[in-house]
Amino acid sequence: HYFALPLGYLVIAVDPASKDPPHIDDYWHTVMTIELWNDKDFMQFPGQVRRMKKDGTKELEYKYVRRQREFYKVCGKYLRDKGRTLTSFHDTDEYITVSNQFQANFSQTIVHQPGFVWNLLQMYRQQERQAQQQQQRENTTTTTTTNTTNSLSKIHKYYSNTCFHTPRALYSAVESTAAERNHSLPTWMDARQFETLRYRYRLTPTQSRGPNKARNGLAKVIVDVSRLTDADLVTRSTPHAPFKPLCLRTSPSLDYGTVPVGIHHYLGPWEFYYRDNDPRKETVRTRANWEMLAQGKAGADDEIRPWIRGFLDLVGTEQAKYLLRNAGLSLKNQTK
Repeated sequence: HYFALPLGYLVIAVDPASKDPPHIDDYWHTVMTIELWNDKDFMQFPGQVRRMKKDGTKELEYKYVRRQREFYKVCGKYLRDKGRTLTSFHDTDEYITVSNQFQANFSQTIVHQPGFVWNLLQMYRQQERQAQQQQQRENTTTTTTTNTTNSLSKIHKYYSNTCFHTPRALYSAVESTAAERNHSLPTWMDARQFETLRYRYRLTPTQSRGPNKARNGLAKVIVDVSRLTDADLVTRSTPHAPFKPLCLRTSPSLDYGTVPVGIHHYLGPWEFYYRDNDPRKETVRTRANWEMLAQGKAGADDEIRPWIRGFLDLVGTEQAKYLLRNAGLSLKNQTK
């Protein structure tokens, strides 16, 4: 995301039940602002979401979701007051890219360029804004003034919203062959360390619009926090629409590939999927559910793979070797 978005300001809510503290290399602090928040930084009453041994499954899930809602709201206001603009609200196993259905519409090198997600979104937003301004000027010069304006396209209008959804595609835990994983990679890279290179099979077909599409889950959002009002910040909230009703101007049920920017969501191996302290471990994060999703093999793709080439060009080979050396490894297996 440092390369693709580009990531310039990162706020992480640290799970109080986490066994390992976040480990972030010093380099990243020199190229972006990174803040680690604990519950006291965004919860008015942290004790209300503190997990207790006596809590049942429903109580634990309620606290889990409430904590996420509160974090999104407080973080949105915080970044607005910091003068930030486009902000993505997503999880650490989700990666933003441009879908293959739209890559052909742009330059073949678009996903090799730093900040290609920002550049694409800004292109749509600026073109739409310029078109609206031009139409307003034309309306003022006509004898019959109308108050309606037409968008350049549905996509231009979509990305002009303050909050818009980024649909997700779920990738299973089926392994590709070594040749497929390592295609076009430098020899010093081990594709097994990277979710975006290791897992290439989608759970549902690329063009799926049937009942199986629900397995991809509801979309996440990107918000222009500079346009959030104080009223927006006190509305109802969910993880998929953190600022209701603002975020429901677009649909969280949108299919992946119907708009250019989307999210690859990786199921990962069981040891990544399961956490003993996850309040959902007895409901949705079960072994049976993981096994049902893990074997999906509806078609492989490499649409997110070009980020590697662009990242190498951006930071250089030696710096890339250093920065990527511990990617995907547990703390006990990492090198200093």
